Amino acid sequence: MPKRKLIKPNFELLRNAYAIFDGIPEDRINLNSILTKRGASTSCGTIACGMGFLTLHPQFQALGLRMPRGDHVGACLLYKDNGAYYADAAAKVFQIKVSEATGIFAAPHCEEAIYDQHLPKMVTSDKELLLARIIYFLKSKKQLISNAIQQ
Repeated sequence: MPKRKLIKPNFELLRNAYAIFDGIPEDRINLNSILTKRGASTSCGTIACGMGFLTLHPQFQALGLRMPRGDHVGACLLYKDNGAYYADAAAKVFQIKVSEATGIFAAPHCEEAIYDQHLPKMVTSDKELLLARIIYFLKSKKQLISNAIQQ
């Protein structure tokens, strides 16, 4: 039986994503839709989920993450020119399990948002929820000591 190649999660890239999300205005992150509204820039009208915003960032575009063309996006992104469900794309980009990617990037109150039960009850926005999920994931993997992300 051939040995499976172990892939180490890209925690540094996830920390970079955290920093990107942290810099996006609170009202611009909507975890219910990949892309709700496309503006001239992330600070000028764009409303998207976490993975939707990452498709707009040059670092993630260089890794092959893109938004499909057209107005209707649904839950699909492009990863290395192939259509991919947001969680599948996130799993590939960050080299984590699909269940972990879903736990981080899923819509609020989604059954698959496996980390939400461990988060503070007073999370008031999708941005806070996304950042709290990333912190919880990194702590659960012993990649973070406190709630502050060091860059």
